[in-house]
Amino acid sequence: MSPLLPTVWEPLPLHTPLGDLAGSSFLAVADPDNHVLGSVVAPRHDAGMPLRFMETLTTVAGQPHRKSREVNPALPLAAVCALVGVSPVAATLLPAINWLAVTPESVSVGGRTRSLAALVARVPTPQARRQQAASRVDAVKQEYGRLRGDVTYRIENAALFDPSSEATRQFETALVLWDDVDPTTPETEVVRRAAMVEVTFATARSAAETEGFAHLPAQARPIAERAAKSARLAQLSPSESKRRRAVDAVATLLHRLNLSYLPDPTVLNRALPGL
Repeated sequence: MSPLLPTVWEPLPLHTPLGDLAGSSFLAVADPDNHVLGSVVAPRHDAGMPLRFMETLTTVAGQPHRKSREVNPALPLAAVCALVGVSPVAATLLPAINWLAVTPESVSVGGRTRSLAALVARVPTPQARRQQAASRVDAVKQEYGRLRGDVTYRIENAALFDPSSEATRQFETALVLWDDVDPTTPETEVVRRAAMVEVTFATARSAAETEGFAHLPAQARPIAERAAKSARLAQLSPSESKRRRAVDAVATLLHRLNLSYLPDPTVLNRALPGL
């Protein structure tokens, strides 16, 4: 293997010459229905032209076919794939393939049998990277929404929901920048903005949990502590009457606090589970 090649499972540049892939395996993907699985096995010389023997399983329009061929080692990976009908947008270097155990549906890679479809999905194509970035942001939004809906957490860690907090403001800015992403946004920028959402959320959450009640005005802290205890009682008490009294106490205390970033006391019945 060429010392310039990436490690296995890492992206493989499409301009890599076949000669550099001697002894290596790869998967080059255009989309889920068009891809080339290959191994560059051994060099040989024929009429002065050094060739590379390549074993491939090529899928075009969802139809797989297997073939062995000899190719010019100077050709880049993308060109070799194009010769068999696939124009890849990304490729990955694979562990050694056992071609005796390759079928149109499964591949023995690095001593382990894997679904070919799963391998294809693993190749970080530009579209896949955009989708992965969106999934990571969605996960952050879901977690933030869960915390926002947790009355006790929101009272105890109010800074996460207060835009006057610098860390929270940075998180909200990252969300705004993410919402501006559209199909014309470059892939690298999409990935960068997703990372910003993740990092700023983790930072804001950590800062809020560290600050706790100290984020609140001094005179509000003892009231907030009582509200949090009542909210926890409302969530955990097995008694309906106790839960109801606890909810009423939380509502009263939140009305007294009158802070916009704390839970709305008028919707506590929906916010506290079991009520």
